[in-house]
Amino acid sequence: MQTCTSIDCHMPFAASSECANERIRVMLVDDERDVRTGLRMLLGLEADLTVVGEAEDGVSALLLAHQLMPDVVVMDVHMPLMDGIQTTRALRATLPASSVVLLTLFEGEQIRSTALDAGARATIPKTAALQPLLDAVRNAAAKTIPAAV
Repeated sequence: MQTCTSIDCHMPFAASSECANERIRVMLVDDERDVRTGLRMLLGLEADLTVVGEAEDGVSALLLAHQLMPDVVVMDVHMPLMDGIQTTRALRATLPASSVVLLTLFEGEQIRSTALDAGARATIPKTAALQPLLDAVRNAAAKTIPAAV
């Protein structure tokens, strides 16, 4: 079983007890519709998460994020028009309240380091189990994941 590559996934997520009725607003960005559909379905099963929007590339993601103001953007690294690293940099510069969790097929220190330098809160392998992604989204929303390890 693979785990997160940029955070300690055993760290308990910081659920906000004073905001227990508020859901974490998540936006999905991936050029593969099936991936977005699967993520939407899985995240939709969680009582504290709601998917507020989807985009298929970085350019569309920037426009949509500024309209929706998501708490967390779950985004693929490799996409057309503007990749996840470039999009993360732009989101962090223009929408600092939104955290980014990057998904990647290509694991390794280089991609993790580049993603964290761009401002991502975590990188998660696309092949990882669901729980590391859920933990990363919750920690990113609570701002408990350090920007660098």
